[in-house]
Amino acid sequence: MKFKKGNNYGIGRPKGSANKNTEALRGYFYDLLEENREQLKEDLYSLDPKDRVNALIQLSKLVLPQLKQVDLTANVVNSKNERVFLTVKQITLLFTKVTTHYKK
Repeated sequence: MKFKKGNNYGIGRPKGSANKNTEALRGYFYDLLEENREQLKEDLYSLDPKDRVNALIQLSKLVLPQLKQVDLTANVVNSKNERVFLTVKQITLLFTKVTTHYKK
């Protein structure tokens, strides 16, 4: 049966509310980590420095938000009154050239 506009029976979970199963699983995993904190520290310290750093980086991906690459451009008018699109890298380079020029 197709979904019809105005259907109030299948509205689902309110936006922003937590999934009960996910909450329970997170709580269980938190308790497991909390109970084994000292063992985890010992295991990390027993690794070679290179492996320890790699393990910490991998673990950080689970708890820290991922940064997304963003491309920014600027719509500017050059000295010939032409519109030019510049990337942040190009703008930074131009700014560096201008500021070093005026410092002399």
